[in-house]
Amino acid sequence: MRRTLALLALTGAVVGTGFFVPTAAQAAGCASPRLASVTAPATPVVGGTTAVVRADLTCAPRTDVTLAVSSGGSVAAPPRSVRVKAGRIGVAFSVPTKPVARLAAVLIDAQLGGGLIRSGTLRLVPPCPAPQAAAVSLSSATAHSGDRLTGTIRLSCAPTGGPATVTLSAAPASALTVPATVQVPLGSKEAAFTVDAAAVSGRTQAVLTAAVGGHAASASLRVDPGLKNFGGPTWAVGGRGLGVWINLTGSAPEGGTTVALISSSSLVKVPATTSVPSGGLGSTFSVDTLPVRKETPVTLTAKIGTVTRSFTAVLAPEPFDPGSWDLAGPYALLVGTSHEYTVTIANPAPAGGLRVSLTDENGVPWVHLPGEVVIPAGSTSAVFAVDVDEDAPTGWYDGPSITASIFDAAQRTVQPAIIPRVESATGLPETVEGGTSFEVTVNFTSGSERGLSVNFSAVNDRAC
Repeated sequence: MRRTLALLALTGAVVGTGFFVPTAAQAAGCASPRLASVTAPATPVVGGTTAVVRADLTCAPRTDVTLAVSSGGSVAAPPRSVRVKAGRIGVAFSVPTKPVARLAAVLIDAQLGGGLIRSGTLRLVPPCPAPQAAAVSLSSATAHSGDRLTGTIRLSCAPTGGPATVTLSAAPASALTVPATVQVPLGSKEAAFTVDAAAVSGRTQAVLTAAVGGHAASASLRVDPGLKNFGGPTWAVGGRGLGVWINLTGSAPEGGTTVALISSSSLVKVPATTSVPSGGLGSTFSVDTLPVRKETPVTLTAKIGTVTRSFTAVLAPEPFDPGSWDLAGPYALLVGTSHEYTVTIANPAPAGGLRVSLTDENGVPWVHLPGEVVIPAGSTSAVFAVDVDEDAPTGWYDGPSITASIFDAAQRTVQPAIIPRVESATGLPETVEGGTSFEVTVNFTSGSERGLSVNFSAVNDRAC
């Protein structure tokens, strides 16, 4: 005890079940101590034996002090008073008890002078040196593979000599997974444990057995095959049927197996339940979906017992048929200029418009085009610009490969060349005599590897 007090003198607090731990200053003594706590044994005491209770003060008194002690019940008879000697922080005293037929709790009260009353709870139990298995029960008499149940073992009496170790087993062992043992705490008559229903190939009658003290108790459990997998396509067109499938861990028993179905959205209509027929390992069926305007994920869930399986399908809008369509624009791009291209479709674009993706398959850095163009709802065409840098190289092999794509429809591609721009023209006379000729020199921003054609026009076509 001296060693314990010396160690606990480091802090001043009530710890554990109420044992008061004084500081060094409190242990050194004071003139006016107060009652800090009354502590009864943490574990139940067998009725008819003597319990040891402790009372502690806030500090060690300089002279002896007397505590008044009483009991809240007739099954415990503490002394009417106990003395805490000078220099001591507390006192332990004996409390004789009477035999009890069941668990009983009684308060042991103490008071110093006219101060506060402190209490400790003394728990009494009947003597039970050798408890036996009285009964074992399960939270359900039926289960499906994958279900988790709660088992409860009940003893003939609450163990008083220490926790009771109960041995658990299942037959057939392949049908149930149970812990090898479960502990029933001191002073308690029962304890809970988990039971997992394992995968079975068909309906199986299993028996759970709990044994302790040379006696055993059993409970029966019917295990049916459970849900193994549930799935379907991860992408589907809204408004069309969606095929799904269910797999069981074994063959469905006589009468079949009922599977609950849940949809996260009203866009997919599933029945409340579906059945796997007797002897079947699974089933496939189709559920209805509603049309959507944009891609929308919907999660479907199947449930048997406590086991659920889910998958998510993305509903997409009905693919739009553009009809015949085309990509048109110039086949020659002048450096330093912007050019217009047009996407034209035969059928008017749907609500929300029609997105046409645009790419340059050649990836030339001196030509710039948008990533997409949108044909407005109800329209049949859209225009986009293609810009060419001023310093772009010229030639047939330096141009872009402009490609337009609509859904899965065939792509349309234009491969224009990049040509220099006319910079100036010299040699044009202000006046010319009819019937004579003259030379004109055309200057370009750069040369061309394949030559260039220049078109001339006159204000008066009779002059040329």
